[in-house]
Amino acid sequence: MNLIERAKNILISPKSEWAKVATESDSHSTVLKSYVLPLALIGPVCAFIGQSLIGPQSIVYGIVWAVISLLFAIIGLYLIAGVFYMLAPSFSATHNFDKAFQLVAYAYTPTFIAGIFNLLPALSIIGTILGLYSLVLIFLGLKPVLNVADDKKIVYFIVGLLAYLVVAVLLGMLVGTIVGLFSFATMAAVM
Repeated sequence: MNLIERAKNILISPKSEWAKVATESDSHSTVLKSYVLPLALIGPVCAFIGQSLIGPQSIVYGIVWAVISLLFAIIGLYLIAGVFYMLAPSFSATHNFDKAFQLVAYAYTPTFIAGIFNLLPALSIIGTILGLYSLVLIFLGLKPVLNVADDKKIVYFIVGLLAYLVVAVLLGMLVGTIVGLFSFATMAAVM
């Protein structure tokens, strides 16, 4: 799988790309190493540059923020894939963690690419808005990747979406808390 071709195709022609993904048997670790990590680094690297090199934050703060946000992005992918995996039997979908991970990982493509807006923190909201396309991609990928029946697709998506939102909010709060505590500790050490 070519990373650039896959990213382009999942963004521009998702229906045909999901059909290709459905035929693949890559493990979650293969998808993580070959696809997720290179794309997931975009946001943290751009945030580091935007906050520490362009913005007012220290380099140490930028590094900590980048590392934590990368780790939590990966943890979030696994948690959301786990939700779709655990819900699969209830919706007569394919009960295969690797397929659930493929669905979520490839659907996250616009979110990862939108991380470029972290270069200028004031524009990061644009990245968040563009990242919502990930939800559309999950919906489009449910049937081909997880073999969800048409009559169960909407409910499965809504339940998965609610879990997605809960995970995103909790991870966001946790990242913010950790970085905030680190910033406080750093400022206290300077004084």
